[in-house]
Amino acid sequence: MLYDIPALKITRLCVSDQLKREKIGTLLIEFAKIVAYEQQVKLGCRALLVNSKSEAIEFYESLGFEMLSEMEDDTTSMFLDIPSLRSKDVKNESEKEELVKNFILFCETFNLSEFSSVFKKML
Repeated sequence: MLYDIPALKITRLCVSDQLKREKIGTLLIEFAKIVAYEQQVKLGCRALLVNSKSEAIEFYESLGFEMLSEMEDDTTSMFLDIPSLRSKDVKNESEKEELVKNFILFCETFNLSEFSSVFKKML
């Protein structure tokens, strides 16, 4: 499937049954959003894409993903808009600053200095 906008596709996201409901999937999506924002600065990334199994659709919807279409392999194509930090998509400067600071904190917590340095330049 071709997309008209630059996007980052999550090809596989899985959490073992023993660790479900521990927020690990949410944490992985937050990391994917950080990568998408980092790629937005470099390449203009505007969305996260995933082909969700039916049992995971509710999970993705709870994180803001929207359905695009059902696929031939019994998955559902979904997307999450990544608002531009360099435009009016982010309502005001304080919202942008809070988002960037949260990304920096996440990156520093998980020792991802190569990502946090990109966001520090935005402050």
